[in-house]
Amino acid sequence: LLPLLKGGIGVGTKAGCAQFVVSLCLHSDQDLAPHAGKLLAALLTGLGDRSPGVRKSYATCIGHLVNVAKDSSIEKLIARLHTWYLEKEDEELHHSCALTLHSISHHASDVMQRHSSLSLPLAFLAMHKAKKASEQSDDSLAVIELWEEIWQENTPGTEGGVRIHISELVSLLCPTLASQSWVLKSQAAAALETLVSKLGGKLPWKHRNHILKSLCSAVEGRVFEGKEAILHALGVIGSVPLDGDKSPRREEDDKEDEVPVSRVADCLLTQCRRRNRHYRCVAMTNSGRVLAAHSLDRLAVFLDIAEPLLGKSAASSSDDSDTESSKAERRSFSEELQASVFTSLGQAWPAVVATQVSCQSRVLNAVVQGLTAASWKISVSVLNSIPPIATKWKLGEMNETARHEAVDLAQQLLVAIAPHLCDAKYSAVRATALHAVEKIAEHLSGFKVLTSSEVQELVHHQLNTLSTLQASTQLNDRAKALMTKHFP
Repeated sequence: LLPLLKGGIGVGTKAGCAQFVVSLCLHSDQDLAPHAGKLLAALLTGLGDRSPGVRKSYATCIGHLVNVAKDSSIEKLIARLHTWYLEKEDEELHHSCALTLHSISHHASDVMQRHSSLSLPLAFLAMHKAKKASEQSDDSLAVIELWEEIWQENTPGTEGGVRIHISELVSLLCPTLASQSWVLKSQAAAALETLVSKLGGKLPWKHRNHILKSLCSAVEGRVFEGKEAILHALGVIGSVPLDGDKSPRREEDDKEDEVPVSRVADCLLTQCRRRNRHYRCVAMTNSGRVLAAHSLDRLAVFLDIAEPLLGKSAASSSDDSDTESSKAERRSFSEELQASVFTSLGQAWPAVVATQVSCQSRVLNAVVQGLTAASWKISVSVLNSIPPIATKWKLGEMNETARHEAVDLAQQLLVAIAPHLCDAKYSAVRATALHAVEKIAEHLSGFKVLTSSEVQELVHHQLNTLSTLQASTQLNDRAKALMTKHFP
């Protein structure tokens, strides 16, 4: 039987032998047990066969045979599957790995549970392969679904499975970030993003620090397809509050190994300087996320990166020879980049008075200029950046000169916002503009920002118009309340 399994001629021979072994497992399992190790080794070689039918029949046979195999043989089997998946860029071999573990899960669920610490981390990594339907065949997508099924059938939900296997997951995913394969790097980063988002502040310190060190190292180097997943993972773990971590802290001699949040922010800000537009957008978004979560003061650095981008338009970089589709694509990228910059600008605004004084003119002038954009998407991003600025703007702690400048800038900001309160086409613009005015009035009304007659008349007129629109009753009521309290 062993020679036929290894070198039999024809699909029928190999598949028939595999089916015969399955029959032996079902009817003479105790007699077969002493030979299970040799049979597993023979079947393992067949998982790389060119025939999909042979690979599937061998995987099914392994799922039955592990019921009578020794634990040491099963561990060697799973270790070989790990090696194949992590070291060989062969889609057919990866499919065989998925079929084998799925067969074990289906035909030997108790064996799968005993060895879940070895098999499930691989499934968790594999199921995070990017699903790009336009670039992958139906078979590739089906393989990813197989991995997802393996994980879901053997865990009490994603969060529960992550909590149970956290040590094994981190031990697999962090080294994978250093892989030579770009696909595996992005998979590992996406898996870590899921892991951190599910556990949040409950992620133990030692694992959090290990993940941060691995991600900060992986983000260095050239930009490759899928590297955005590393930025997303850094953004998620860097923005998680640390208050929920009740795990024991490191020993005193391990303090040097701690990765501060400031290093995460600096890594992301460095990536904001890359040329790849989409990658830069993702870096901007996650930089703002981390800066806002921990109130870090990196506004001057962020402005140095952002200001050149805000001055660029899609038209300025277009060529007369470009087709309409390429111009539209460039315009879309430009809008996406500027929207992410403005959103992150509001998040990067710190609560440090000295930084506010030195940068308020640059920030507010950029925001006012951004409100003249023709794109409603950019307008919404600009308007969304205003509430966090108004909330943390500490006019009361500034000197007389800086406070006077801040009041002038705030009044210019209100004048720029006012036309958007009655945007004829987009309700999202009207809603975000109203929210921005509410925050300015709430936090800055005590500093003579609203005393200008020009500002009062303009905003009152726009709020009055908004309150009579029939598009949204809720917006109407809010506009009336704001007008009555601050703009009579």
